[in-house]
Amino acid sequence: MRKSVVAKRHDSRGMTLVELLLVLVILSVVMMAVMSLFIPMQQSTVVQTQVTDVQSNLRLALKTMTRDLLLAGFLVPANPVVFQASATPDTADNPDPNDFTIRTRIVGNDFARVLKDTTDLDAVEVSSAAMLDHFPANSLVRLFEPLSAEEINLVDVPDDDKRVYQVLNPNNVTSKLEINDPNGNLNANDVVKETVMVRVRDNTQPPVQTIRYRLNNGALERIVNGSVQILARNVDAADSSFSYGFTAEGRVNRVDIKLTGKTRALKNNDAIAGEKSREIETSVNLRNIN
Repeated sequence: MRKSVVAKRHDSRGMTLVELLLVLVILSVVMMAVMSLFIPMQQSTVVQTQVTDVQSNLRLALKTMTRDLLLAGFLVPANPVVFQASATPDTADNPDPNDFTIRTRIVGNDFARVLKDTTDLDAVEVSSAAMLDHFPANSLVRLFEPLSAEEINLVDVPDDDKRVYQVLNPNNVTSKLEINDPNGNLNANDVVKETVMVRVRDNTQPPVQTIRYRLNNGALERIVNGSVQILARNVDAADSSFSYGFTAEGRVNRVDIKLTGKTRALKNNDAIAGEKSREIETSVNLRNIN
């Protein structure tokens, strides 16, 4: 009996080197097969995420551009869109396909119209109580004449920063507010019916706002009064452009926008992981231009 047990123990062996190598080869083949499926799936997911981001950025940029273009020419009817990079910026002679500038009195919707001629700066009435929501107490405004669209007191007060006034005590029930002039340049009879009040950030914000759009080094830039904001990156400048429609007098009254964005290639010349592009277009008619 003892000899039989010892014999069985001598017959129990582990894996040989050949068997171990064979197992490793089989495992390697299985892992390669799994990875050959996983890597393309992972790359496809990354690429689709990039495509979604590109599309979202282009849509957001287009929405912002459309909003700004609808404000072009607000109280600035002469040249609503100009071309700063052109040798003749205020004419239609050399429209720029990569760079244009919107001219307007307003950025946003913070404006109101005076309902009637004013005899008291402490009780200026606007045409809608809802407009007063844009003018909380101590906010600052500029005032523009209803017919000429020029700023009130432009001739008598040449300094831009002296033509900014303060709103006090807005009353949503009576649609009235008080205008305070810290420099003492404003008279009640200056504020006539249809005078336009435009809210400004501070007294350094100019009377005419400039919003410049340009395609620059693969990015779409929005430059408001000299302050640069990147609206979209990875823009293909070669396949993106701005084109324009003009009035008989040569003023821009329509802007056609074409933007093409590209993703970053994970693998060159690859159907799944290669570079992808998305294109978006729109046409905006300027509503403040006849």
